[in-house]
Amino acid sequence: MSGRVLLRAAGYLRRGFGWRLWAFALVCLIVLACAETSFGPQKSQPYQQSQKSPVPAVDLQADRLNFIPASGSQVELQGKTTIGLWKSLSTDIHSEIALDTNAAALNALFDRIQSAVPADESRLKSNLLTLSVLRPPIGDLSVPIMSLHGDSGGMDRDMQNALNVTQHPSIEFVFQQLQESTLQWDPGNTQADLKLRIIGKLNMAGVGRLITMDVIVKRDSRRRFLAHAQTELLMTDFGVTPPGALFGLIKAGNQVLVIFDLDLILVGH
Repeated sequence: MSGRVLLRAAGYLRRGFGWRLWAFALVCLIVLACAETSFGPQKSQPYQQSQKSPVPAVDLQADRLNFIPASGSQVELQGKTTIGLWKSLSTDIHSEIALDTNAAALNALFDRIQSAVPADESRLKSNLLTLSVLRPPIGDLSVPIMSLHGDSGGMDRDMQNALNVTQHPSIEFVFQQLQESTLQWDPGNTQADLKLRIIGKLNMAGVGRLITMDVIVKRDSRRRFLAHAQTELLMTDFGVTPPGALFGLIKAGNQVLVIFDLDLILVGH
């Protein structure tokens, strides 16, 4: 910006707006002229990645074994009514099941189980049932109540209402503690399975209660494990009134059998 242009602009401001505004504007114009002279229009510089050595990503879960339920997995509720039996089943299982150990150690455990004979049981208890883990296992299961279906649509609706599905849409189980590990033999004493007695919290209809149940675990392959568990409970322990129909002529019993059959796939290994 030339000096002649600055003087013309200053004269115009002085005549039109008075000396104070003229002085202020003159200062601003000088600053702008200096800035353009000193720096000029700058060309944009291409982006350059930092030459610093990248920080390597640390996989804190390198030895964590994660399992997902395959399509054959299901959760079933069974009970009685005044006119017979009822059952309701779901294959829509949401879960987080994990062991902080490595696959070799887990399979070595089942190698010893599957090669055991009844005479070895006392010896195996001392070394077989101790699997080294970095942290406590994770075993969380959730089943949407609306996914439970049985032979009677009316019974399904009555059970959904009794469980207050709008406020509490899922039945959830959260593993808390392993109480005992033993071997369970088949009737012919030819094959042993791993039997785990676990304690966990069952949440239903907004009420959570600790339950104990036995889980039988079999290895189908080195990446596939079958788990079966069942437990009996009372609806009233969870604040649920057993549903009824036809003005009370048909009524469900208070006792319910909950059965878990999980086909677990080891992922990422």
